[in-house]
Amino acid sequence: MKQYLQILKAVSEHGFHENGDYVIPSAIIQHHFSTGFPILTTRRLDYKAEVERVQAEILQSMAIGIDNFGYSQSMDHYYFRIGEQLNLQVSLFHTDFFRDVPKALVYNAIMLLALCRECKLIPGMLTISCSKVCVKGEDLQSIRQQLMRKPKDLPDFGFTNWENIHEWEPNIQNYTCFPTL
Repeated sequence: MKQYLQILKAVSEHGFHENGDYVIPSAIIQHHFSTGFPILTTRRLDYKAEVERVQAEILQSMAIGIDNFGYSQSMDHYYFRIGEQLNLQVSLFHTDFFRDVPKALVYNAIMLLALCRECKLIPGMLTISCSKVCVKGEDLQSIRQQLMRKPKDLPDFGFTNWENIHEWEPNIQNYTCFPTL
């Protein structure tokens, strides 16, 4: 998650001011799952809330049809397969980088891992492209504190009690992090 921290630093230090926020035009984070599960270690993140969102999204998508799978007004998803590898490209629009991107990383990582498990594919690359990246001026103190922390190793993610894409429980191993800011 070094990319996240580098972008967070760039936005907070070099972003132009717009209505009390610090803004840069765009940013990209790429994560390959061979390096671990993409969750912040420089502050605690409530990953269980994101797991519940993924599970609810899967159930809702099955009820309304696969064409709407993973759709939201602030986020576009593009899954693509290369050989046995499934990759995910996510586009975020006008993004609060400090508050929203860590949740988007976890949410989309879990979604990709669940689809890979169900389809017997290998998770590949998760790419998050953000346009109009901002941080709120009120978050600068917390951001500075977070940037002073040394990231820890990324945890591993797995599934327990996997029945199918509708019935499973998350299993995050070795998640050590700093406290919430």
